[in-house]
Amino acid sequence: MRQLTFGYLTLSDCTQIEIIDVAKASGFNSLGLRVEGRRNGDGYPFTIVGDAAKLREVKSRLASTGLRLSNVNGKYLEAHTTTDDIKGLVDAAAELGCPFILANGYDDDEKRTTDNLAKMCELAQKAGNIRIAVEFVPYQSINSLKMAYEMVKRTGMENAGLVPDPLHISRSGGSPTDFSGLDLSRVFYAQICDAPAQRPDSLDGCLKEARTGRMYPGEGGLPLFDYLDAIPADCELEIEVANAADQKLPPLERGKKVAAAFHKFMDAYEAHRKSRN
Repeated sequence: MRQLTFGYLTLSDCTQIEIIDVAKASGFNSLGLRVEGRRNGDGYPFTIVGDAAKLREVKSRLASTGLRLSNVNGKYLEAHTTTDDIKGLVDAAAELGCPFILANGYDDDEKRTTDNLAKMCELAQKAGNIRIAVEFVPYQSINSLKMAYEMVKRTGMENAGLVPDPLHISRSGGSPTDFSGLDLSRVFYAQICDAPAQRPDSLDGCLKEARTGRMYPGEGGLPLFDYLDAIPADCELEIEVANAADQKLPPLERGKKVAAAFHKFMDAYEAHRKSRN
């Protein structure tokens, strides 16, 4: 039985408390949250890293709703990333009892990115056996499944792994067959959404699509059944549907729309899987 998780990106315009409440009301029992901006000084309005009162509030709301916090997102690993940047995010995850931190790379120096990733893994391990899940994105410096996997292995850390996204696999020129031969225990959890089969004609187009043009699973042209077949059968799935057309809807309506689409798709996948057995 897969864990189905509500991804924060669906409600990226909402506070952590609002996302928790919507996830609960929409029938999810697990969610992911962003807890700080992607870059220092980027003006992210809902930063809670380093704010003890806000962290306590989020922790209390999670406890009162009974929701499991799957993962937190924070700053990119960049050329100027410091130990303090990393430690602040790790400490926040530990305070919230979160098992996964999602990591992105935005540094063209691959060795420095690997070193920063290893440093994050070391701090996370000491803070409570937290695991670091690397997300590869075609318009960032860690831009393919192969690159992310090899970087994870080079850290030498057992708590370093991957969080694949079918949109990023497609837009990086990959396919579900790319998982063949990999150590799938390194896939810590997985994201899911849909999109047109045709890739945008630029990396800027890929970025815009990822942040505003995602589709609900089963409504686009990505090979999502093959994707689910390729990753571990018990892998946690986090749905991320950032869609500009839905931004006008109230948060709860968006949450319930996501839940309905998610369960409809998973029912279709399970029927497909059973038909082959």
